[in-house]
Amino acid sequence: MSISRQTRQARREIVTAEWPKRAACIGVPLYVLYPEDRSARRDEKRPRFNKAKARKVCAPCPVRQECLDWALRSNDTEGVHGGLMPDEQVAERRRRVRNKTLWPAQLAG
Repeated sequence: MSISRQTRQARREIVTAEWPKRAACIGVPLYVLYPEDRSARRDEKRPRFNKAKARKVCAPCPVRQECLDWALRSNDTEGVHGGLMPDEQVAERRRRVRNKTLWPAQLAG
């Protein structure tokens, strides 16, 4: 599967962007925001993923919209971004593609 130019650009953006430094999830353990891989063996020491806990982290985040926009542009639907669960991100991405609102003007050119 080839990766679109916009997806590659969005994935590079995360390295240089300032907004991730202001994210509410800085320092939050990954298991809070990333559901465990169903194909992997369950590590009994790792707490189970909890949707409510993940949403609680995202709710007050000052960069929630930037996070969601980035995840949708980069096609990263592994974890919680912008307060949306992975399945919700897929639906939101489809909606934005259908409405032609996925790519901000700065990435379209």
